[in-house]
Amino acid sequence: MNRASNDATLTKLGDIYQHYIGLLECFKMEVEETITFELTGDITKISKNNSFQMEVKHHVNKSSLIDRNIDFWKTLRNWLKEFERLTDIKRLILFTTSEIDSTSSLYKWNEKREDERLTILKKIGDSIKSRENTFRTLYNDVFLKENYNEHNLRSILSRLEIMSRQQQINNIDNEFGKYIPHVPEENRENFIAYLLGVIVTQVKNPPHIWEVKYSDFVALLREATPSFVQKDTVPLLTEYMHLPLPVEVEEENQNKVFVREIKRIKYDKQIPLAISDLWKCNMTVNKHYIDNLIFNKGISEYRVNLHEKLNYTKDLYIIDNEDSDRNTQIKESKKFYSEVMSWNAIPFGSINPNQPFFQKGVVHDIVENDGFTWDVGDEN
Repeated sequence: MNRASNDATLTKLGDIYQHYIGLLECFKMEVEETITFELTGDITKISKNNSFQMEVKHHVNKSSLIDRNIDFWKTLRNWLKEFERLTDIKRLILFTTSEIDSTSSLYKWNEKREDERLTILKKIGDSIKSRENTFRTLYNDVFLKENYNEHNLRSILSRLEIMSRQQQINNIDNEFGKYIPHVPEENRENFIAYLLGVIVTQVKNPPHIWEVKYSDFVALLREATPSFVQKDTVPLLTEYMHLPLPVEVEEENQNKVFVREIKRIKYDKQIPLAISDLWKCNMTVNKHYIDNLIFNKGISEYRVNLHEKLNYTKDLYIIDNEDSDRNTQIKESKKFYSEVMSWNAIPFGSINPNQPFFQKGVVHDIVENDGFTWDVGDEN
């Protein structure tokens, strides 16, 4: 993997980690509180008595919060720039997977008084080093005479907490156990993923504000929990169900077999929906189930049964139209297509309930890869 794509992956991983931490904070909410994402910072709690603004930093490898740590100084600088917006926030939290070594001036930060914190930070920048451009820029943004506002800085420092050595993303699921003991352990990862999917996709709806109110989160838990409390079954994850089809995906699929087969029966208006369903189906499998042996065994059997049902249903249309002219065959092919698309989604393996978009996506994949066609003038 090249550097650019690796950096992009790590950035995306940081975003996903932030979503997990935000979900954890949703579980901690009390009545009339609200958690917002990317509205006034990474994560913010709106509360009468316990408001906070949290900046979340995730590192894949072991890292230390040293004196000139960029995460710390950039966060401090940004809070100072946004001071007016933060005046009513009671706690300012740097949430990080980094550790604070005992040799760091930031060691036991949360135990130090405001005056001590100010002295520590000033001292860190006293010495000039040969390679310090990034740090020095951030330090000057805080302490350079034309930028310095001691009143604002003291206000920030008095509220600044460092939550260090937090769980990395590969172990973050463990943090949810105490909040969902009623969900069987084998279902918890899927339950968490389902909640995240609902929360992440809600921002697409007007007014496009990414927030979770206490009452809405309680309602979500009440709605979602019954589907995950049985050990043997879980609902299909629906993270992609309501996402719009990217324009580039629609363009890339125009010459695919399953699209050409829809064109053959002159049902072009169905093509965007077909591409969307197959895309959502593939995205769901690739993100959540690609290495799930139980799921893959179940979907293999499901696919075989679905193909068999398609064949039997098509045979009825073929028999009824053996002597029909071509225009009638096209019309009946459209009816056949619409009937299949209206089928109820069948549960399979450990998945219950299934979703229509997923079943339709599997059907289009059968057309793409297994030689099935919609034309009732064909024998296959």
